[in-house]
Amino acid sequence: MKNILFFILAILIFSIVHEGVHAIAAWLLNEYQAIAVHLFLYVIVLFMLGDAFNLSTGPFIWGGDVQGIALGTGINQYVIQSLFFFILLLNRELIVLKLLPEFKIKTRHPLMKPLVKTNRLMVGENK
Repeated sequence: MKNILFFILAILIFSIVHEGVHAIAAWLLNEYQAIAVHLFLYVIVLFMLGDAFNLSTGPFIWGGDVQGIALGTGINQYVIQSLFFFILLLNRELIVLKLLPEFKIKTRHPLMKPLVKTNRLMVGENK
């Protein structure tokens, strides 16, 4: 367990340094507004997916907080995990269908394809 915590800490430190260099470069090149927008996007995605992932899939990997929630509420752990897995999928769809287009991000990555196909027009689309 101690090794896993050190590994997670190393990833966190690397990420902070890595993104910090991006911020410094953006400041030097007078592109700080663009990096601030992308940082805002990353924070939104993190909040939308992080907790739902921790409570749905996390217990299979590292335990997570779901046992305490199940004990405190008296609800079966797997019911809570299923609920948060549904929330995770719903948030993922919201990110793909609404958030990425709002920030004008286009991708062909298979994980960023909508799971549910809709025939309705999106806001701002023409027929």
